[in-house]
Amino acid sequence: MKTIKPTLFLYSIILGTAALLASCTDAVEFENRVYMAGTEESDTRQLIVDGVPSEIAFMATLADLTDEAIEVEIATDNRLVEAYNSKYHKNYKAMPEGSFNLSATKLRIEPQTLRSTPAKVVITDDSRFEEGARYLIPVTITKVNGSVKLLEASKTVYFTILKTIVTKACDLKGSLYFQVDFAKFGDESLKALAGATMETRFYCTNTMTSNPYISSIMGLEENWLIRMGDARNIPDNAIQTAGSGSNATAQNPIPLKEWHHVAAVFENNIVKLYVDGNLEAQTPHPGSHESGGMMNLTYVYGDPSFTIGRSANANARRWNGYLSEMRVWKKALTRAEIANNMCYVDPATPGLVAYWRFDGSTTEEDSKTVILDHTGNGYNAVPSATIQTTNWVEGIKCP
Repeated sequence: MKTIKPTLFLYSIILGTAALLASCTDAVEFENRVYMAGTEESDTRQLIVDGVPSEIAFMATLADLTDEAIEVEIATDNRLVEAYNSKYHKNYKAMPEGSFNLSATKLRIEPQTLRSTPAKVVITDDSRFEEGARYLIPVTITKVNGSVKLLEASKTVYFTILKTIVTKACDLKGSLYFQVDFAKFGDESLKALAGATMETRFYCTNTMTSNPYISSIMGLEENWLIRMGDARNIPDNAIQTAGSGSNATAQNPIPLKEWHHVAAVFENNIVKLYVDGNLEAQTPHPGSHESGGMMNLTYVYGDPSFTIGRSANANARRWNGYLSEMRVWKKALTRAEIANNMCYVDPATPGLVAYWRFDGSTTEEDSKTVILDHTGNGYNAVPSATIQTTNWVEGIKCP
């Protein structure tokens, strides 16, 4: 048997490896590409419209420098809206016709320059925006003039357009509270819900800093409620769901004097707590007492009904702050449904039981001014005292 000398054997391996690497390098020769700047991180940008004109800039870019000028043609393409919604579980609409324009339809990248001249999406008219609706403007590269090829996967940037809603909020001031009787119309379905959701926007002015360290937002004591704080050694500004011996507490305490959104979702005997659209905590929940693992919106303990701004019939558990966009559902909302509708929802949306916007909308009921239920279901929120002019806070913006 012939023996190969070690030095010759090692040399053969090195030559073979070098040849292999050379062939691989030839096979994946680099090609310069043009694409929308920033899409390597995210293909979506947000523009909040708080008056017109409102605008947002964008550019095209090259992967590498080139000695020639590159001209990039761009256009909007509403055909991409439906595909975007399907991919990201959104509900964006195409923009109303005539409500915006592009400042340019061609972008130029000069020789030995990576970025193009900028262009802008300009919102020129928001008069036909639907309240609470979210819009999408896909801007895509349609043609590249020059020797550089288009990077197809990054040729489109999506601009989400949200018009700021300016409304009112109700300041409970640590004294005013509301009650809602979900049993008054005899709807048996509300006594045994397999899925349910409570949600609201809130602004806490001050928390309860003495025992029991609880600031109640909404719900049913010893059943299902959303509150801040707990006597069980959590921060007095920590959001929590509680009831039926099952508490779920958000990991991050909420800064005071800021607007936030909270939602509690009951489904499959699990309660999930979302803050600003993010899942913060979850815990098993047995359902309401004597409901067979279901949620009962009519079950009461301590308070005579579903209560807003108080719980356990206690003066020491009041809410000191503002409330807005409060809703109760007889279905479990998904994270996407929560995140997409913090500022507004169509009152006719299926599954919506009650909707109190706290935007100054009131009605008369039994010779008393009450907060209107926008669904038309009649579950108006009855105040504990006369609502004063000073309880309304003007100029509340969302988002």
